[in-house]
Amino acid sequence: MAFFKKMMASIGIGGAKVETILDIDGGGVPAGEVIQGTFRIEGGKVEQRIDDVELQLCCNYFVEVERGEETVIEERTYILTEHELDIDSNIQPGEKREIDFSMKLPAYTPETFGKHKVWIRTNLDIDNAVDASDKDYIKVLPHPVTAAGFAALEHLGFRLKEVMQLVGSIKDWPLPFVMEYEYLPGRDFSNLDEIEVMFFAGEYETRVHLEVDKKTRGLGGWLADALDLDETKLSFTITEEDAEDVDALAATFAGIIEEAM
Repeated sequence: MAFFKKMMASIGIGGAKVETILDIDGGGVPAGEVIQGTFRIEGGKVEQRIDDVELQLCCNYFVEVERGEETVIEERTYILTEHELDIDSNIQPGEKREIDFSMKLPAYTPETFGKHKVWIRTNLDIDNAVDASDKDYIKVLPHPVTAAGFAALEHLGFRLKEVMQLVGSIKDWPLPFVMEYEYLPGRDFSNLDEIEVMFFAGEYETRVHLEVDKKTRGLGGWLADALDLDETKLSFTITEEDAEDVDALAATFAGIIEEAM
């Protein structure tokens, strides 16, 4: 019978289990912050050797894939960061063990909304057995500097129209995608069609890529639209110090946008 239990545990039946408890309130956690939690490991029906606990912070993104004559949207997973905690000990049948941990979310951790998710995947590395795992979704808020950028644009009367995911390799950016925020102009910028903003949050500063789309009329305007001649592209950086004064940051955005008009 003992042999049968060991065999079943090796394929994941009656083996050790892991549960990850995160110390996060319902409001979510901003990118760049530290989260804390606890691993709860419970032994199965037999003694098992656990080498380590692997912790992965993951997000999803979507790509268009050609399959024959059809284009489909495929969901993929990207590992933002991962850590290992050495256990290197046996866990007895029914034994319960708790291990506290902390993990810093990278500054570039994407904000969660709609179908765009972020989660923590926990794996127990069990000798000669199917690893036990747990998956916990977390709500990620924008990095504080990015959030200040959003607030500055709202202060200027810009209204968020759409958020799009752009997939591709970008210089000095670790993710295989970036989120683009499209804004409609407020009253003081009525000669614009829209602006498109991308925030590349870093540890010490955030790079902002801004595309200003001016209104055009007549045949010349149609040609300008077709050739993207009505767009001005700008890049600049903002820091945590800049983010402390939203009014001043709004004035910075206004000056840069007016310069491009």
